[in-house]
Amino acid sequence: MSAYHSKRKTGRVGSHRDRSPSACGRFKHGQFGYGKYVYPDNVMDEIREFFERQSGAVLPHARILYIV
Repeated sequence: MSAYHSKRKTGRVGSHRDRSPSACGRFKHGQFGYGKYVYPDNVMDEIREFFERQSGAVLPHARILYIV
C-alpha cells in the first residue's frame, strides 16, 4: 500500500506496521471473535486528557463517559 493510500485512510503517512508492538498496545480478542488493539495505560491517559481539554473548550459542561 502506498503512503498516499495509507494517509487517505488513517489521516497520517505510514501504517501500524511502522511502529513497534509496544507503541501500538496489545491485541485483545473479544467475546464474540472480534479483535482490537488496546493502548497502553499511559497512552490512553494522554488521549483521554486531550479529548477532555478539547471538548471542555467547546462544551464546558459536557462529560466524557467513555472512550472507545
